[in-house]
Amino acid sequence: MLIFLVYPALTTTIMRTFVCKEYAQDDKGNPTRWLVDDTVVQCDLTQEGGTYAFLFAYSWFMVVVIVIGFPLYLYYRLWTWRHPFDRMYFIDEDGHEKPTPEALENLDTIVMFRSGAWAMAIFDMFFKFTIVS
Repeated sequence: MLIFLVYPALTTTIMRTFVCKEYAQDDKGNPTRWLVDDTVVQCDLTQEGGTYAFLFAYSWFMVVVIVIGFPLYLYYRLWTWRHPFDRMYFIDEDGHEKPTPEALENLDTIVMFRSGAWAMAIFDMFFKFTIVS
C-alpha cells in the first residue's frame, strides 16, 4: 500500500502551489504576489501565458484526482468489500484471528484490514492531509 506512504508528500506538494506571498510593489504601487516555493513565478492569473495560470489549473486538477480522488476510490473499493471482510478471518485454536486461505489468495494487500476497521483507512488519509497541508 504505497499510497499510504506517498499521499502526505503528494498532498503537501499540490497544496503548496496555492501559497503566495506579497514581496514588492509594481510601478503603479500595486502589491505583487509571488509563489513561495518558486519566487520566479508571479501569482497572477490574469497574466497572459503566465506560468502560474497553468500551475493553478493543474493543481486544482490534482486536488480532484489525488487529494480527493484517492480516498474516494479507496473508500469505494473497501465499501464493496465491507461484508466479505467479516468472513476473511477465522479464529484458530489459540484464539488468534488469522486470514482465511481464500482471503490471502484473492485480496493480497486488502487482507491487512481487520473486520470493521476498513473505514479507518479513509479517515487516516484525510487526517494525514489535514496535518501536512
